[in-house]
Amino acid sequence: MKPLTLSILIVIITMIISIIYLNGGFSMQEPLSPDQPEESQQAPATPINQTNQINTPEKISIQPEQKIAIQLKLQSNRITILENELNKVYSRIAMLEDTIKKSKVTKSDQASSNTTVNREQKEKRTKITDQETLSKTMLTEAGVNEVLANDIAGEFNAFEMKKLELYDAANREGFYNTSKYYQELRKFQFDYPRLRSRIGDNAYDKILIASGRNNRTVITSVIPESPADQAGLHAGDIILDYAGKTIFTPQELKNTTTEGQRNTYVTLNVLRNNQPVSLLIPRGPFGVQIDATLVSNPITSTFQQ
Repeated sequence: MKPLTLSILIVIITMIISIIYLNGGFSMQEPLSPDQPEESQQAPATPINQTNQINTPEKISIQPEQKIAIQLKLQSNRITILENELNKVYSRIAMLEDTIKKSKVTKSDQASSNTTVNREQKEKRTKITDQETLSKTMLTEAGVNEVLANDIAGEFNAFEMKKLELYDAANREGFYNTSKYYQELRKFQFDYPRLRSRIGDNAYDKILIASGRNNRTVITSVIPESPADQAGLHAGDIILDYAGKTIFTPQELKNTTTEGQRNTYVTLNVLRNNQPVSLLIPRGPFGVQIDATLVSNPITSTFQQ
C-alpha cells in the first residue's frame, strides 16, 4: 500500500473514532451472554461512581446575548458606584467652596478695613505733601517771634505756590500722580528740619502737632533678649527723647543710637499708657521695630531739667 493511501486511511479512521466518541463513546462492557438475565446485564454503580455523578456540575450553555446582558449589568453596577463616589466628591467640593467663601468674606472685611485705613493715611499724606498749612499765626502761637514767623510763613507760602504751579502743569500735560510728578514735588517740600533749627524743639513740636504731622516714634515690637527687652521697653512705648535729645522721627532715632561710645548707658524717656517712664539703655541697636506716630501731648518738659 502506498504511503499516501495509508495516510488517508488513518485520517478516515480518526474521524470515525471521533464521531463515535461524540455520539456516546465506546462501551467498555463485555457483551452479555444470552443466558444472562436482562436485569443483570448492567453492573451496579459503585459508591464512587454515584458520588461522582452527584458532585459533577452540569454544564450550562450561555448564549452570546446572555453574555452581553451580563456584561451590561456589570457595567451598570460600576457606573452606579462611580456616580455615588462622584456625588460624594461634589458634596466635599461644595463644603470646601463654602469654607473658602466664608474665609474670603472675613479677609475681604479685613482688607476693606485696612484699605480704609490706608486710604485715610494716603489722603492725609497727600494733603500734607500737596497742600500744607503753616501760617504766621500758627508760628506765633507756637512761641516764635513775629519777625521770624513772618519770614518763615513767606518761605512756606512760596513753596506752596510752586506746588500749585506744578499741579496745574501736571494736569495739563498728563503726568499728575506719576513718578515724574512726585519727583518734581519733592523739590518743593518745605525744609522742616531746617525749620526746627530756626525755631527750636518746643516751637517745632507745636508746629508739627498743629499741622497734623507725625512728631514721635513708637515701638511696634521688641526682640526677646535684646538690649531693649533687657532695659524694659514694651511694644507701644513712645520714644520722647534719647540721651537728652528729643526724637521726632524713626530715622532720627536710628542715627542717634550710632553716636557716642558703644555700650555706654544713656537715659531713654518714653511715654507708656500716657505716663512718663525713664529707662537706661546701652548705646547701639535697640532690637526693636519702630514707626512714626502723632502725639498731641508729648509732655517732653517732664524730663527736662
